[in-house]
Amino acid sequence: MSALTNVVMPPWEMFKEVHTNRGYTTVGLHMDVKKHVDPVGRCIYCMFQGSNGFWDWFHNLLAIPTTIEPVEGCGFRVHAGFNRVWRSGSEWVMDALEGWLSRRQFQDFKLIFTGFSHGGPLAVLATNEWHHRTGRKEDCIIFGSPKLAHGSRAVTALQHSGNHRHWSNPHDAIVHVPPRRWDFQHVDQSNIWVEGNRPWSILDINTQHQAYDRPEAYPNPLPSPWAT
Repeated sequence: MSALTNVVMPPWEMFKEVHTNRGYTTVGLHMDVKKHVDPVGRCIYCMFQGSNGFWDWFHNLLAIPTTIEPVEGCGFRVHAGFNRVWRSGSEWVMDALEGWLSRRQFQDFKLIFTGFSHGGPLAVLATNEWHHRTGRKEDCIIFGSPKLAHGSRAVTALQHSGNHRHWSNPHDAIVHVPPRRWDFQHVDQSNIWVEGNRPWSILDINTQHQAYDRPEAYPNPLPSPWAT
């Protein structure tokens, strides 16, 4: 591997790092975010933690559409609860990213946004804002995320702002909310497959929501950004 090669960590390893409690800083309305540096793969990850307390669940349930307008005259609608949390700490995150990436040792590192569960929509919103601030289109890799986009216009706008990969277990109840009949949609969805699952496995919410650490559940070979 050359000195300038950027290698994204396997998704199951990325999930384990996102899911661990260590290293997070809480900003705004209980948004938990951290920097994870992989010096071997030459990647820097901006990670958003899953639900961690009452206020996270309050915002999870605030499933009403609200309009955001990253560019004047080009608004679209997203989940109000996740947008409220993001707006409360967005300036801190954007300033932190600029500070991290301005350091000499990170000049040729690849930036990746990632999050689990409640943190998934926050990672998508961070990717979107970063794109509109810098013009860069980064990878956004999330796990077990509820739906963020409201309507097809929002899906198109968010897809345009990043290279998205949402790993989704079909038996994970969290990925099915808010209901599609309310017009909430995923920005991107790539299924994992958990061996032994049955139709009733969706009732085992905790186990199914934690299944993203299993290498055998992912497709082989992996798609972009792991494919060469």
